Amino acid sequence: MKAYFILIVAFICMACSSETSNQEVSVITNEYKPLPNELVRTITIPSDTILGVYGKVEIGFEDNREVIYASDLMSNIIDSFDLINEAHIKTTLIDTDPALYNIPLSEVVRISEDSIFIFGFGGRVFLADNEMSVINKWDFSRIVKPNDQLVTVEPLNMGGSVFLNGNLLYVTIWPQNTGFSDKIFYEKPFMLEYDIVANKITRTLGNFPDFMAENSDEFFHNEHQFSWLKSHSDENKLLVSFRRSHDLMVLDLETEEQRYIPAKSNFLDKFQLIPRNQNAQLDHDPMVTDATYRTLMYDSYRDVYYRIVTHSQDQINPLTNSKNNPVFRPYSIIVLDNDLNYLGESIIENYERLSFLSAAVCSEGLIFYATDEDESVVTFDIIK
Repeated sequence: MKAYFILIVAFICMACSSETSNQEVSVITNEYKPLPNELVRTITIPSDTILGVYGKVEIGFEDNREVIYASDLMSNIIDSFDLINEAHIKTTLIDTDPALYNIPLSEVVRISEDSIFIFGFGGRVFLADNEMSVINKWDFSRIVKPNDQLVTVEPLNMGGSVFLNGNLLYVTIWPQNTGFSDKIFYEKPFMLEYDIVANKITRTLGNFPDFMAENSDEFFHNEHQFSWLKSHSDENKLLVSFRRSHDLMVLDLETEEQRYIPAKSNFLDKFQLIPRNQNAQLDHDPMVTDATYRTLMYDSYRDVYYRIVTHSQDQINPLTNSKNNPVFRPYSIIVLDNDLNYLGESIIENYERLSFLSAAVCSEGLIFYATDEDESVVTFDIIK
Protein backbone atom coordinates (compact mmCIF):
# COMPACT_ATOMS: atom_id res chain seq x y z
CA MET A 1 0.00 0.00 0.00
CA LYS A 2 1.08 3.54 -0.54
CA ALA A 3 1.32 6.01 2.30
CA TYR A 4 0.72 9.68 1.81
CA PHE A 5 2.22 12.94 2.90
CA ILE A 6 0.85 16.38 3.57
CA LEU A 7 3.18 19.07 2.39
CA ILE A 8 2.54 22.43 3.97
CA VAL A 9 4.36 25.35 2.40
CA ALA A 10 4.43 28.93 3.75
CA PHE A 11 5.94 31.61 1.57
CA ILE A 12 6.98 35.21 2.35
CA CYS A 13 8.33 37.57 -0.30
CA MET A 14 7.60 40.78 -2.26
CA ALA A 15 7.37 41.58 -5.97
CA CYS A 16 5.33 43.22 -8.73
CA SER A 17 3.54 42.29 -11.95
CA SER A 18 1.49 43.77 -14.81
CA GLU A 19 -0.77 42.71 -17.66
CA THR A 20 0.38 41.41 -21.04
CA SER A 21 -1.14 39.97 -24.22
CA ASN A 22 -2.02 36.34 -24.84
CA GLN A 23 1.05 34.57 -26.11
CA GLU A 24 3.24 31.59 -25.37
CA VAL A 25 6.19 33.69 -24.22
CA SER A 26 5.41 36.55 -21.86
CA VAL A 27 6.84 39.98 -22.68
CA ILE A 28 7.33 40.62 -18.97
CA THR A 29 9.60 38.26 -17.05
CA ASN A 30 9.51 38.59 -13.29
CA GLU A 31 12.86 38.59 -11.54
CA TYR A 32 13.37 35.12 -10.05
CA LYS A 33 13.01 35.09 -6.27
CA PRO A 34 13.68 31.70 -4.66
CA LEU A 35 11.44 30.81 -1.73
CA PRO A 36 12.73 28.16 0.74
CA ASN A 37 10.65 25.50 2.46
CA GLU A 38 11.44 23.29 5.47
CA LEU A 39 10.00 20.34 7.36
CA VAL A 40 8.07 21.26 10.50
CA ARG A 41 6.67 17.91 11.67
CA THR A 42 5.64 14.45 10.51
CA ILE A 43 2.27 12.81 11.20
CA THR A 44 1.95 9.02 11.04
CA ILE A 45 -1.36 7.13 10.90
CA PRO A 46 -1.73 3.29 10.86
CA SER A 47 -3.14 2.20 7.50
CA ASP A 48 -4.00 -1.48 7.92
CA THR A 49 -7.60 -0.87 6.87
CA ILE A 50 -6.96 1.91 4.34
CA LEU A 51 -6.85 0.66 0.76
CA GLY A 52 -6.77 3.77 -1.38
CA VAL A 53 -4.19 4.79 -3.97
CA TYR A 54 -5.14 8.43 -4.08
CA GLY A 55 -5.33 10.54 -7.19
CA LYS A 56 -6.71 13.66 -5.53
CA VAL A 57 -6.70 15.32 -2.11
CA GLU A 58 -9.23 17.92 -0.92
CA ILE A 59 -9.77 19.71 2.39
CA GLY A 60 -13.10 20.33 4.10
CA PHE A 61 -14.71 20.59 7.51
CA GLU A 62 -17.01 18.22 9.40
CA ASP A 63 -18.25 18.79 12.95
CA ASN A 64 -15.83 21.72 13.34
CA ARG A 65 -12.81 19.59 12.48
CA GLU A 66 -10.52 19.92 9.49
CA VAL A 67 -10.77 16.87 7.25
CA ILE A 68 -8.62 15.52 4.44
CA TYR A 69 -10.60 13.81 1.66
CA ALA A 70 -8.40 11.50 -0.41
CA SER A 71 -10.14 10.02 -3.46
CA ASP A 72 -9.28 6.88 -5.40
CA LEU A 73 -11.42 6.69 -8.53
CA MET A 74 -9.92 3.36 -9.57
CA SER A 75 -11.59 1.81 -6.51
CA ASN A 76 -14.39 4.43 -6.32
CA ILE A 77 -13.65 5.34 -2.69
CA ILE A 78 -12.90 8.45 -0.64
CA ASP A 79 -10.91 8.11 2.59
CA SER A 80 -11.44 10.80 5.23
CA PHE A 81 -8.71 11.77 7.71
CA ASP A 82 -8.84 14.01 10.77
CA LEU A 83 -5.96 16.41 10.16
CA ILE A 84 -5.61 17.66 13.75
CA ASN A 85 -6.14 14.38 15.64
CA GLU A 86 -4.15 12.36 13.09
CA ALA A 87 -6.71 9.63 12.54
CA HIS A 88 -8.58 7.83 9.76
CA ILE A 89 -12.29 8.71 10.00
CA LYS A 90 -13.99 6.52 7.41
CA THR A 91 -14.01 5.13 3.89
CA THR A 92 -16.91 6.22 1.66
CA LEU A 93 -17.93 4.33 -1.47
CA ILE A 94 -18.60 6.77 -4.30
CA ASP A 95 -20.87 4.60 -6.46
CA THR A 96 -23.42 3.35 -3.90
CA ASP A 97 -26.25 5.44 -5.35
CA PRO A 98 -27.98 3.58 -8.24
CA ALA A 99 -27.56 6.67 -10.44
CA LEU A 100 -23.77 6.11 -10.32
CA TYR A 101 -23.77 2.38 -11.10
CA ASN A 102 -21.46 1.29 -13.93
CA ILE A 103 -20.43 4.85 -14.85
CA PRO A 104 -16.68 5.44 -15.33
CA LEU A 105 -15.86 8.39 -13.08
CA SER A 106 -13.12 10.94 -13.74
CA GLU A 107 -13.45 13.66 -11.10
CA VAL A 108 -14.78 14.40 -7.65
CA VAL A 109 -15.00 18.12 -6.83
CA ARG A 110 -16.05 19.17 -3.31
CA ILE A 111 -17.71 22.61 -3.32
CA SER A 112 -18.99 22.66 0.28
CA GLU A 113 -19.30 20.46 3.36
CA ASP A 114 -22.28 18.61 1.92
CA SER A 115 -22.13 19.30 -1.83
CA ILE A 116 -19.91 17.31 -4.15
CA PHE A 117 -19.74 17.29 -7.95
CA ILE A 118 -19.00 13.94 -9.57
CA PHE A 119 -17.99 13.97 -13.24
CA GLY A 120 -18.47 10.81 -15.31
CA PHE A 121 -17.22 10.19 -18.81
CA GLY A 122 -19.77 10.71 -21.54
CA GLY A 123 -20.82 14.12 -20.25
CA ARG A 124 -22.61 13.00 -17.09
CA VAL A 125 -22.42 15.33 -14.08
CA PHE A 126 -23.85 14.52 -10.63
CA LEU A 127 -24.37 16.59 -7.49
CA ALA A 128 -24.17 14.46 -4.33
CA ASP A 129 -24.13 14.97 -0.58
CA ASN A 130 -21.36 13.85 1.79
CA GLU A 131 -22.79 10.33 1.92
CA MET A 132 -22.70 10.13 -1.90
CA SER A 133 -26.47 10.22 -2.32
CA VAL A 134 -27.23 11.91 -5.66
CA ILE A 135 -29.18 15.18 -5.26
CA ASN A 136 -29.27 16.20 -8.91
CA LYS A 137 -27.81 15.05 -12.19
CA TRP A 138 -27.28 16.31 -15.74
CA ASP A 139 -26.65 14.11 -18.77
CA PHE A 140 -25.06 16.48 -21.25
CA SER A 141 -24.95 13.77 -23.90
CA ARG A 142 -28.73 14.33 -24.06
CA ILE A 143 -28.78 18.06 -23.23
CA VAL A 144 -26.26 19.14 -25.86
CA LYS A 145 -27.44 19.69 -29.41
CA PRO A 146 -24.23 19.34 -31.48
CA ASN A 147 -23.26 22.35 -33.55
CA ASP A 148 -20.10 23.89 -34.99
CA GLN A 149 -18.94 25.05 -31.55
CA LEU A 150 -20.09 22.28 -29.23
CA VAL A 151 -20.26 18.53 -29.68
CA THR A 152 -20.15 17.13 -26.16
CA VAL A 153 -19.08 17.74 -22.56
CA GLU A 154 -15.97 15.92 -21.39
CA PRO A 155 -13.65 16.09 -18.35
CA LEU A 156 -10.66 17.54 -20.17
CA ASN A 157 -8.73 18.68 -17.13
CA MET A 158 -8.47 15.49 -15.08
CA GLY A 159 -9.00 17.37 -11.85
CA GLY A 160 -11.12 20.50 -12.38
CA SER A 161 -13.58 20.41 -15.25
CA VAL A 162 -16.67 21.73 -13.48
CA PHE A 163 -17.54 24.53 -11.05
CA LEU A 164 -20.62 26.37 -9.84
CA ASN A 165 -21.14 30.15 -9.70
CA GLY A 166 -24.54 30.89 -8.18
CA ASN A 167 -27.07 28.96 -10.23
CA LEU A 168 -24.71 28.73 -13.23
CA LEU A 169 -22.76 25.56 -13.86
CA TYR A 170 -19.59 25.81 -15.96
CA VAL A 171 -18.25 22.69 -17.64
CA THR A 172 -15.39 22.04 -20.07
CA ILE A 173 -16.52 20.98 -23.53
CA TRP A 174 -15.28 19.11 -26.55
CA PRO A 175 -15.78 21.85 -29.13
CA GLN A 176 -15.35 19.87 -32.32
CA ASN A 177 -15.88 16.31 -33.46
CA THR A 178 -12.15 15.80 -33.76
CA GLY A 179 -9.07 15.05 -31.69
CA PHE A 180 -7.33 17.62 -29.46
CA SER A 181 -4.32 17.58 -31.78
CA ASP A 182 -6.40 19.21 -34.52
CA LYS A 183 -5.82 22.93 -35.09
CA ILE A 184 -9.56 23.67 -35.29
CA PHE A 185 -10.02 22.38 -31.73
CA TYR A 186 -8.30 25.53 -30.42
CA GLU A 187 -10.36 27.89 -32.56
CA LYS A 188 -13.56 27.08 -30.61
CA PRO A 189 -14.78 27.87 -27.06
CA PHE A 190 -13.55 25.64 -24.25
CA MET A 191 -16.50 25.82 -21.80
CA LEU A 192 -20.27 26.08 -21.59
CA GLU A 193 -22.55 27.81 -19.11
CA TYR A 194 -25.62 25.90 -17.91
CA ASP A 195 -28.42 27.39 -15.81
CA ILE A 196 -29.39 24.67 -13.29
CA VAL A 197 -32.63 26.51 -12.39
CA ALA A 198 -33.82 27.11 -15.94
CA ASN A 199 -32.31 23.77 -17.04
CA LYS A 200 -30.77 25.08 -20.24
CA ILE A 201 -27.44 25.89 -21.82
CA THR A 202 -27.14 29.67 -21.86
CA ARG A 203 -23.93 30.07 -23.88
CA THR A 204 -20.47 28.77 -24.77
CA LEU A 205 -17.48 30.94 -23.93
CA GLY A 206 -13.73 31.07 -23.33
CA ASN A 207 -11.18 31.16 -26.14
CA PHE A 208 -7.88 29.34 -26.16
CA PRO A 209 -4.81 31.60 -26.55
CA ASP A 210 -4.28 32.50 -30.22
CA PHE A 211 -0.87 30.84 -30.47
CA MET A 212 -2.38 27.37 -29.92
CA ALA A 213 -3.96 27.48 -33.40
CA GLU A 214 -1.22 29.37 -35.25
CA ASN A 215 0.92 26.35 -36.15
CA SER A 216 -0.82 24.10 -38.66
CA ASP A 217 1.69 21.28 -38.34
CA GLU A 218 2.67 21.13 -34.66
CA PHE A 219 1.14 21.49 -31.19
CA PHE A 220 2.05 20.93 -27.55
CA HIS A 221 1.15 17.60 -25.96
CA ASN A 222 -2.06 17.83 -23.89
CA GLU A 223 -2.29 21.60 -24.29
CA HIS A 224 -6.09 21.28 -24.38
CA GLN A 225 -5.92 20.69 -20.62
CA PHE A 226 -5.78 23.59 -18.18
CA SER A 227 -6.42 24.49 -14.55
CA TRP A 228 -9.05 27.07 -13.60
CA LEU A 229 -10.63 28.65 -10.54
CA LYS A 230 -12.72 31.68 -9.64
CA SER A 231 -10.86 34.82 -8.61
CA HIS A 232 -11.01 35.38 -4.86
CA SER A 233 -11.41 39.13 -5.29
CA ASP A 234 -14.16 38.90 -7.94
CA GLU A 235 -16.33 35.79 -8.31
CA ASN A 236 -17.24 36.84 -11.86
CA LYS A 237 -13.61 36.56 -12.93
CA LEU A 238 -12.18 33.18 -13.90
CA LEU A 239 -8.42 32.50 -13.71
CA VAL A 240 -7.07 29.96 -16.20
CA SER A 241 -3.61 28.37 -16.26
CA PHE A 242 -2.91 26.78 -19.66
CA ARG A 243 -0.22 24.12 -19.99
CA ARG A 244 1.78 26.10 -22.58
CA SER A 245 1.18 29.70 -21.53
CA HIS A 246 3.56 31.57 -19.24
CA ASP A 247 0.70 34.00 -18.60
CA LEU A 248 -2.50 33.46 -16.63
CA MET A 249 -5.77 34.24 -18.40
CA VAL A 250 -8.33 36.38 -16.57
CA LEU A 251 -11.75 35.74 -18.11
CA ASP A 252 -14.68 38.01 -17.21
CA LEU A 253 -17.72 35.71 -16.97
CA GLU A 254 -20.09 38.64 -17.56
CA THR A 255 -18.48 40.42 -20.52
CA GLU A 256 -16.34 37.49 -21.81
CA GLU A 257 -13.35 39.85 -21.96
CA GLN A 258 -10.01 38.04 -21.74
CA ARG A 259 -6.77 39.54 -20.49
CA TYR A 260 -3.43 38.06 -19.48
CA ILE A 261 -1.17 38.41 -16.44
CA PRO A 262 2.51 37.30 -16.51
CA ALA A 263 3.24 34.35 -14.22
CA LYS A 264 6.33 32.76 -15.75
CA SER A 265 8.44 30.11 -14.05
CA ASN A 266 12.20 30.48 -13.81
CA PHE A 267 12.46 26.83 -14.85
CA LEU A 268 10.38 26.89 -18.02
CA ASP A 269 11.45 28.73 -21.17
CA LYS A 270 10.73 26.79 -24.35
CA PHE A 271 8.08 24.20 -25.15
CA GLN A 272 8.83 21.20 -27.34
CA LEU A 273 6.13 20.84 -29.99
CA ILE A 274 5.14 17.59 -31.67
CA PRO A 275 3.43 16.87 -35.03
CA ARG A 276 -0.34 17.23 -35.14
CA ASN A 277 -0.39 13.95 -37.06
CA GLN A 278 -1.35 11.48 -34.34
CA ASN A 279 0.45 8.67 -36.15
CA ALA A 280 3.78 10.50 -36.07
CA GLN A 281 6.67 8.59 -34.52
CA LEU A 282 8.22 10.52 -31.61
CA ASP A 283 11.74 10.10 -30.29
CA HIS A 284 10.55 10.90 -26.77
CA ASP A 285 7.55 10.55 -24.47
CA PRO A 286 6.21 14.09 -23.87
CA MET A 287 4.51 13.05 -20.63
CA VAL A 288 7.91 12.10 -19.23
CA THR A 289 10.19 14.76 -20.69
CA ASP A 290 8.19 17.98 -21.15
CA ALA A 291 8.02 20.81 -18.64
CA THR A 292 4.57 22.35 -18.24
CA TYR A 293 2.33 24.51 -16.09
CA ARG A 294 -0.08 22.50 -13.97
CA THR A 295 -2.51 23.18 -11.11
CA LEU A 296 -3.59 26.67 -10.04
CA MET A 297 -4.87 27.05 -6.44
CA TYR A 298 -5.96 29.80 -4.07
CA ASP A 299 -4.90 29.83 -0.40
CA SER A 300 -7.53 31.73 1.60
CA TYR A 301 -5.51 31.50 4.81
CA ARG A 302 -2.51 33.34 3.39
CA ASP A 303 -4.35 35.18 0.59
CA VAL A 304 -2.04 33.95 -2.18
CA TYR A 305 -2.26 31.85 -5.35
CA TYR A 306 -0.05 28.85 -6.15
CA ARG A 307 0.86 27.70 -9.66
CA ILE A 308 2.58 24.30 -9.93
CA VAL A 309 5.25 23.90 -12.61
CA THR A 310 6.81 20.59 -13.66
CA HIS A 311 10.40 20.74 -14.91
CA SER A 312 11.86 19.03 -17.96
CA GLN A 313 13.74 15.78 -17.45
CA ASP A 314 15.51 13.17 -19.55
CA GLN A 315 13.44 10.30 -20.82
CA ILE A 316 15.90 7.72 -19.49
CA ASN A 317 17.35 7.82 -16.00
CA PRO A 318 21.13 7.25 -16.45
CA LEU A 319 21.42 5.66 -12.99
CA THR A 320 18.74 3.01 -13.53
CA ASN A 321 18.71 2.90 -17.34
CA SER A 322 14.93 2.95 -17.17
CA LYS A 323 12.31 5.53 -18.12
CA ASN A 324 11.93 8.41 -15.69
CA ASN A 325 8.68 8.70 -13.76
CA PRO A 326 6.21 11.23 -15.26
CA VAL A 327 4.48 11.74 -11.88
CA PHE A 328 7.31 11.82 -9.35
CA ARG A 329 9.54 14.34 -11.11
CA PRO A 330 11.20 17.71 -10.42
CA TYR A 331 8.75 20.58 -9.94
CA SER A 332 8.35 23.96 -8.27
CA ILE A 333 5.55 26.25 -7.09
CA ILE A 334 5.07 29.87 -8.17
CA VAL A 335 3.49 32.10 -5.51
CA LEU A 336 1.33 35.11 -6.47
CA ASP A 337 -0.44 37.58 -4.19
CA ASN A 338 -4.18 38.29 -4.28
CA ASP A 339 -3.64 40.78 -7.14
CA LEU A 340 -1.61 38.19 -9.08
CA ASN A 341 1.70 39.93 -8.40
CA TYR A 342 4.68 37.57 -8.49
CA LEU A 343 6.12 36.80 -5.04
CA GLY A 344 8.60 34.07 -5.89
CA GLU A 345 9.06 30.38 -6.65
CA SER A 346 9.87 27.43 -4.39
CA ILE A 347 11.57 24.21 -5.54
CA ILE A 348 10.21 21.00 -4.03
CA GLU A 349 13.37 18.98 -3.40
CA ASN A 350 11.63 15.82 -2.18
CA TYR A 351 9.80 15.27 -5.48
CA GLU A 352 10.58 11.53 -5.55
CA ARG A 353 8.09 11.09 -2.69
CA LEU A 354 5.74 14.03 -3.27
CA SER A 355 3.69 13.94 -6.44
CA PHE A 356 2.69 17.25 -8.02
CA LEU A 357 -0.62 15.85 -9.29
CA SER A 358 -2.73 16.23 -6.17
CA ALA A 359 -2.57 19.28 -3.97
CA ALA A 360 -4.95 21.15 -1.69
CA VAL A 361 -4.89 24.02 0.77
CA CYS A 362 -5.43 23.53 4.51
CA SER A 363 -5.17 25.89 7.47
CA GLU A 364 -1.42 25.27 7.67
CA GLY A 365 -0.49 25.51 4.00
CA LEU A 366 -0.35 23.37 0.86
CA ILE A 367 -1.10 19.66 1.09
CA PHE A 368 0.37 16.94 -1.13
CA TYR A 369 0.18 13.17 -0.82
CA ALA A 370 3.27 11.02 -1.30
CA THR A 371 4.51 7.45 -1.33
CA ASP A 372 6.40 5.92 1.58
CA GLU A 373 8.47 2.74 1.93
CA ASP A 374 6.56 1.79 5.09
CA GLU A 375 3.30 0.36 3.73
CA SER A 376 1.73 0.01 7.18
CA VAL A 377 1.25 3.74 7.74
CA VAL A 378 -0.07 6.87 6.08
CA THR A 379 2.42 9.69 6.63
CA PHE A 380 1.89 13.42 6.46
CA ASP A 381 4.72 15.93 6.28
CA ILE A 382 4.21 19.54 7.34
CA ILE A 383 6.62 21.91 5.64
CA LYS A 384 6.94 25.66 5.72
